[in-house]
Amino acid sequence: MCRHNLKMVIPVFLILVFTLMPDFDIQSGVPEPGITLYGEVRNLKDYLVTSGELEITYTPTAGGDPVTVSTYLEPISCPGNKNYSYAIQIPVESKLDVPPHDVISPGCLGCPTSDRQYNQAAAVDGVSATLTSPTVTLTPQEHRACCMRLDIRVDIKLSANIVADYLLGKIILTPDELSAADKNKNGTIDVGDVVTFLVE
Repeated sequence: MCRHNLKMVIPVFLILVFTLMPDFDIQSGVPEPGITLYGEVRNLKDYLVTSGELEITYTPTAGGDPVTVSTYLEPISCPGNKNYSYAIQIPVESKLDVPPHDVISPGCLGCPTSDRQYNQAAAVDGVSATLTSPTVTLTPQEHRACCMRLDIRVDIKLSANIVADYLLGKIILTPDELSAADKNKNGTIDVGDVVTFLVE
């Protein structure tokens, strides 16, 4: 008798749980392999910047919601002694005619049926950057798993890797830059200053 009651209680309990659960609005397109962007971030003195937070925004020129993605800069070493500052992926979804896949999730680009042009914008630690290509046109196929290089130039005088390059003798800093690089104000540029730039 008890076992029979237990067999009845579990299904009833599950029905109640699913009936009383909040009605989640699960609507999204079909996920596609995203667009991968990579490249160098350099300051106005042409020093490679590999610390700080990068934000990239894609806005359809024909109208539509912008999509912004962000990542932290870091040294990325590639074959051939080539170094980059970042790699980031923009999520992409396809829109179907069948609910709930007939809408695109917020923060995703929709995969179009024809070529689509975007305005590209970027900022590093909130400082607006200059891009090698302020606009880009992508084919429907390029929205799926394409990989593009996008180099960025930003008016950032100092960063952790720039101070580290100075300590290694790779670059020369001006007196004003040396003063700004002395984060711990001990009268000399050292590893402690590099760490301070990293944690700020």
